[in-house]
Amino acid sequence: MRADCAKAVLLAGLAMALPSNIFAADCQMAVSAQEALVFSRPAAGSVIKEFGDQYDEMSKSKRFHGGVDLEGPEGEQVYAARSGKVAEAGKKGDLGLYVRIAHGSGVETGYGHLSAISVSAGECITGGRQIGKIGATGKTSAPQLHFEVLRDGKPVNPLDFLQ
Repeated sequence: MRADCAKAVLLAGLAMALPSNIFAADCQMAVSAQEALVFSRPAAGSVIKEFGDQYDEMSKSKRFHGGVDLEGPEGEQVYAARSGKVAEAGKKGDLGLYVRIAHGSGVETGYGHLSAISVSAGECITGGRQIGKIGATGKTSAPQLHFEVLRDGKPVNPLDFLQ
């Protein structure tokens, strides 16, 4: 990747580097971290795996879980937790089909294990818009939504910010 590229995006199965100025101010971006850290629930399911150190059944070891997993039936709609710009949409390792949305002020949300994605990288979206469907892609044993909140690239507990 070139040194002047600040964001990496997965599009149509290919990794692409986009210049940082592609995330222009034409989207509804938060002007402060306090504003950016207020989210609607992205899916209706109950929390089945919490944020933080957890015993991982698949690896049989303790691992850090950087989000929460919400149960839900395969194909149930997943919604953007707030307005922003889609920074990434595609496959992402253990998270399977994945969407990451930038909300401004260094705050991003991620949505993993999706069965389908209905947004594209670079697209401006409003909070509450469908972005995909619950699935079982990546490393998971059942359909669920992995929901994560990143602040300056570091995971924080999403349950602290859901309304």
